[in-house]
Amino acid sequence: MGGISTLGKTSLHTITGTPNSQKYQEILNSHKKEIKKLFGRKKWFFQQDGATCHRAKKSIKFIKDNLTNHIIPHPPQSPDFNPIELTWALMKRMVQARKPKTKRELEIAIYQSWEKIKIKFIRDCIKNLKKKFQKAIDKEGILL
Repeated sequence: MGGISTLGKTSLHTITGTPNSQKYQEILNSHKKEIKKLFGRKKWFFQQDGATCHRAKKSIKFIKDNLTNHIIPHPPQSPDFNPIELTWALMKRMVQARKPKTKRELEIAIYQSWEKIKIKFIRDCIKNLKKKFQKAIDKEGILL
């Protein structure tokens, strides 16, 4: 798990298996200082995908109580509208290019790929959202 914004990115947090709401809250809590440092007193918006642990009432309450009241609802099955998904796709290509052969090599490739992702790429993904939203509206919600 990781977070991105036009201001930078959080450190990466790897997990094994599928997190439940409690585990997700623990992860967010462990990165709370880092997130607050990234945004300072600026108004910012939290966006996440439709994972069960993200939608859980307790997770939403945790975010509102501890991070921000501004949560952007995310339509299901819409990775193009979530810049972190574009970031994960780039990272996946970077990791695959290294062809890790062991679990340790995979872990190293994941963390090093995350570190190599440039803020310009992230900013471009976020900046292009407005165009994507307008295109979807113009095409009545159908993007091909």
